[in-house]
Amino acid sequence: MYIIDMTQEEIKEYNERSKKEFESFHISLFESKEDKWGLFVPLFLFFAGMSVPFFTDRALYMWFALVPFYLYDFTIMSVACISDEIKKNASGAMAVTFGVSLILTICWASFMDDSYGPLNSIALMGVFNLVPSIVCYYMDILFKNIHL
Repeated sequence: MYIIDMTQEEIKEYNERSKKEFESFHISLFESKEDKWGLFVPLFLFFAGMSVPFFTDRALYMWFALVPFYLYDFTIMSVACISDEIKKNASGAMAVTFGVSLILTICWASFMDDSYGPLNSIALMGVFNLVPSIVCYYMDILFKNIHL
């Protein structure tokens, strides 16, 4: 139906319906509690931990840089009063971190060497994060299904 063929009442109804659709769509990802606590906070913690080689070259800091991310993920999955939607988003964030670690592993194995500096360290962190991220992803699925 084109606006030219519409009556005034139909145009008003169309505008109201469009306004309601826009307002419901306008609730963005950043305003949704489930997306914020289940998706964005874990990804922020992951990428903040992966950026540690830009600030220090100490191996000890790099080993423990992702501890806040994994603690947050474990907490989200193990607390019973957290909604299933948040747990689903946290599980999706864990899958994203596995994908990032896989890409970093491929980059490290393909062409990275010590001349890349912090980028080489980040890729190496991705290599070491590959196994924990896939294990935690399956643990997330297990925790989500058994409702501890």
